[in-house]
Amino acid sequence: MVPCRNSSVRQQIRGISKSAAAAGNAALLDAAHTRSEQPGVIYNSEPLKVADYFGIQKLVKVKDMFEAKVHLGHMEGSLHPAMKPYLYGSRLGHCVFDLDISASMLRRSLHVLANIVYRNGVILFMCPPSKSQAARATEMCAQYCNEFSHVRHWKQGTFTNSSKQFGLVTRLPDLCVFMGTPHDATVECAKMNIPTLAILDSNADPALVTYHIPGNDDSMSSINYFSKVFSDTIKIAKAKKKEDGV
Repeated sequence: MVPCRNSSVRQQIRGISKSAAAAGNAALLDAAHTRSEQPGVIYNSEPLKVADYFGIQKLVKVKDMFEAKVHLGHMEGSLHPAMKPYLYGSRLGHCVFDLDISASMLRRSLHVLANIVYRNGVILFMCPPSKSQAARATEMCAQYCNEFSHVRHWKQGTFTNSSKQFGLVTRLPDLCVFMGTPHDATVECAKMNIPTLAILDSNADPALVTYHIPGNDDSMSSINYFSKVFSDTIKIAKAKKKEDGV
């Protein structure tokens, strides 16, 4: 490309770019208010205009998180450096999460979850095979809100090589929710641009996770708490979708 040295030409190019951007924004706004004729595609933009369209704020209370032992992390020696900003401090050699931060990040994650469900997104709940106690809670959570779960050993290539593994054109999930990490599927999600939402304990690496929720991923009381807020959020989003007729 030859650089443009004439100032008047540069101004014309900028003017064209601005006009094109304005036209594109107008087209997006028109599409957002028009229901698509394609099945399963929704352009309703109202949930994105309202701060708490689904009423998620009332689902998350710091008191409930404390009673569920969400604040309890691993021993200080296993702390991952990237998780340090989410800590309140330590007690008896164990990390303690700042529940104000965890609650804020949980609300953000639930808003993302609700918006994806509202737009007919497929949700896949997963937990590491090593967390056998959490497997049942994960499956029950998915069953309660009529979504999907995978709690067994992860077969490499399930996402990245799905067409050959299943012999069909397979629809991949729109969001993967992890009831703990590490999990081999986070790498494949990153490769396939599938957003991920995960509970991250103090020893976890948040590098491959899109939406972090700092908290205890070992205690059953904590897992049950997260299972409840996730399933309640999905139920609310589906009810709102039905109410809006989309």
